[in-house]
Amino acid sequence: MNRNAKFLLIVSLVTAVLVVGVASVYLGWSGEQRTKVSVALIENLTINFSDRASLYLVRDNRPLLTSTVSALLFSNVILYVQVIQDDEVILDERLGSGTDFDLPVLKPSGSIESKLKHLNDGSAYVDVIKTLFPLEVEGQPAVAGYVRIGRSLNELSAEIQSERLVVSAIGLAIWGTLFFGAWLTLRWFTQPRTERLAVGEEEMLQPEAPVVQTELSQPPEALEEDQTDGATTVSKDQIEPVVVSVESSSDLRQIGELALDDVRKYVKVRGEAVELSPKEFDLLKLLCDEPGKVYSNDEILKNIWAEHSFASAQDVKQYIYFLRRKLEENPKQPKIIVTVRGFGYKVEVQHEDADSV
Repeated sequence: MNRNAKFLLIVSLVTAVLVVGVASVYLGWSGEQRTKVSVALIENLTINFSDRASLYLVRDNRPLLTSTVSALLFSNVILYVQVIQDDEVILDERLGSGTDFDLPVLKPSGSIESKLKHLNDGSAYVDVIKTLFPLEVEGQPAVAGYVRIGRSLNELSAEIQSERLVVSAIGLAIWGTLFFGAWLTLRWFTQPRTERLAVGEEEMLQPEAPVVQTELSQPPEALEEDQTDGATTVSKDQIEPVVVSVESSSDLRQIGELALDDVRKYVKVRGEAVELSPKEFDLLKLLCDEPGKVYSNDEILKNIWAEHSFASAQDVKQYIYFLRRKLEENPKQPKIIVTVRGFGYKVEVQHEDADSV
């Protein structure tokens, strides 16, 4: 696994842990708050019913008490309603899974008690016990007892589950965005030239051509004269020029059709000036330091991309492609920058074209 893949793997793992952690904390907090709100609403409902039941019991109005209980059960979320007076069950109505509960007569320890419980199928419900309001009627003792209501929390569970799905989708989108951003950042740092071309930041070099002069070993007129000893006539086209730079020989290098001036940062191929970016020029200069030597990807990365730790062999391949487009007559069949399969790249020495100075 290369460094780029390791970087992306680490980023994906770290962002996944962060997203899952934040989502878990939020869902836990949100579920707790929703449960508290639901329990508070059920407690208020039980308190209101307890006050009504106290009044109906004092007035001995059992029919109205029964109709009130039926109205509560009509909502299909109330599992059971129990009314206890003086340790006796006055009313016990149940619905659905509430029929399976064992609800013995209790002695409440406080004014109101709430407990979160679970059915056999794992669904949650709230069990609330509220003491009756101690109303007194002349000539009769005060009402003593409690009401007990059990309410299902299936609706709350469905809301929490829906929220989990929404939060999971948002978390996945955030993770994908962070991962994509990391990938783009990695691409930016590992392929700096490509990205700068897109925003127009490439600096193109346009130096002046070096001063050269042509020197012939013999005057053209002497070469064109017929020789009496039977030698063939030599034309001007057959005379190869010798390139002489005004600068020292270490500054101007000519390899076949390619001429490179390190001082003026100037490159010429087949007699025409070629514009190169700084990175392209550095790469070509490295290959021209020792014509014919094969440079591996690691050698090129060490010399050209030393400041970019995430650069890879793909960057080398891409810049070789850029150079061939500008230097070769046919980039698909390169003759100047040649690939030595399995080893690297080299500048081909073409002795038949020109001699190096």
